[in-house]
Amino acid sequence: LETLGGPVALVEELTFAGFVDPATEKLTVNDKPFNVFAHMVAGKLPQPAIEHEQLALGEYRNRFMICANRPDADLHWDSTDPAWIPRASMAKRHRFLTTRDLHWQWFNMLVAGLVPKEFGGVDILAALTEVEDMKAAALGFAKRVGGWSNNVGLYVNIFGHNNVNSMFIHILDMSAVGPGFGFQSFKNCPLDDVLKVLKEESTNAALRPAASPAITEQAMKRRRDSLPFFFRGTDGATSVKAELVGRIPVMKDAASYREARRLLMEELGGTIILKQELLRSGFVDEASGHLTAGTQPFNVFARVVAGGLKQPGMDVEQAYLGPYQEDYMVCSNRPENDQHWDSEDPEWLGKASMSRRHRFLTVRDLHWQWFNALMFGIVDKDEGGVSIAQALEKVLEMKSAALHYAEKAGWGGANGGNAGLFFHVFGHNSVNSLHLHILDRRHLGPTYWKFEYKNMPIDAVIAALREAVKTQQTRGVLEK
Repeated sequence: LETLGGPVALVEELTFAGFVDPATEKLTVNDKPFNVFAHMVAGKLPQPAIEHEQLALGEYRNRFMICANRPDADLHWDSTDPAWIPRASMAKRHRFLTTRDLHWQWFNMLVAGLVPKEFGGVDILAALTEVEDMKAAALGFAKRVGGWSNNVGLYVNIFGHNNVNSMFIHILDMSAVGPGFGFQSFKNCPLDDVLKVLKEESTNAALRPAASPAITEQAMKRRRDSLPFFFRGTDGATSVKAELVGRIPVMKDAASYREARRLLMEELGGTIILKQELLRSGFVDEASGHLTAGTQPFNVFARVVAGGLKQPGMDVEQAYLGPYQEDYMVCSNRPENDQHWDSEDPEWLGKASMSRRHRFLTVRDLHWQWFNALMFGIVDKDEGGVSIAQALEKVLEMKSAALHYAEKAGWGGANGGNAGLFFHVFGHNSVNSLHLHILDRRHLGPTYWKFEYKNMPIDAVIAALREAVKTQQTRGVLEK
């Protein structure tokens, strides 16, 4: 967090996504985004079935609140059905402790004691005391409420691995845990570990993270200048990227591509909001509207195009593009990723190349409208964008360039016919500069199948763009 701009940069993100009201510095309780524990604290989502359980908090009931999971999630706590394991309660007895203080400094344990005083934050000692009281309240609840064993587990999900942007501590009866506990174990941080770190920071100021004042000032300026726009906040999403993943977990056909573009334009604020997100994270230069090619953030294909990253041996392969060399570049994966293309080792699954031969086609035009397939033809003309018809021509040319490369590189098949061509649409992408995966379909590796859910065929994109062009033409005729 220190290297990412500190708590001020984080609250900028939360404000941008609508989770924090900049006027009050408190968590919002709107329908968009929906912040479930904040709603409960504000009385907008009552849980009458467990109202009596608040008494078990004893002296802490005016500061904290006990919340329950959905009844169906509790009912399926021991289910081995893959559909329920990620959603079910993690134990037969599973409750949540949240705080009645809706100041954003308590939205997640990540920022406990780190929020600057001028933003209403408490110091590290006060934060430590507050978290110790949360622990005491949770253990006291389990002891008094009845029916619980003495084996109680307390866990938090740190921001980045959370799906709700308001404070909650999982209270679990460890004598009867379900499959969901094992499934979520990678992100269940014991509350005692949080307390250990807070104690270390409280006794040694040198251990306390501190963001660069320059980065903090940049974040404050962006927060003042940001456009007000709130989306649903699916699974705690604080960005357009995360919201798209939450709403469209599988994106590999024309229907899902079409839906992603519809969501962006109709529900998520359009290209202006997405550009602002890229500006905030440093991927776009505001003055030029081009992708940045520095090292923070590191945007690999933009750096290759800009000449900041040389790929040994790839100069020879550029020649295989023939007449397309002026507008496109072929890039390679890391050598070790190519070497492990057929590995099923978990260490390499998801990192290795997706086929025995795997290359990337990128564009030399670094204007931000070409950073990802999601944007093809929808950036306003005033922003330097091309029409959907022009974008379609570009994508058709990309396909021709990739197939020409595959044919000349000796991949076999008429006109490069052994090549599979895929995009990863924004939300499911890992690089914010355009790259078309060129794969040898005869030799697909385990990573291909791991990413099958997000491998968007170029032909699906072409089909959706053709539909959009036809729709525009029909509207034009009707208007005339």
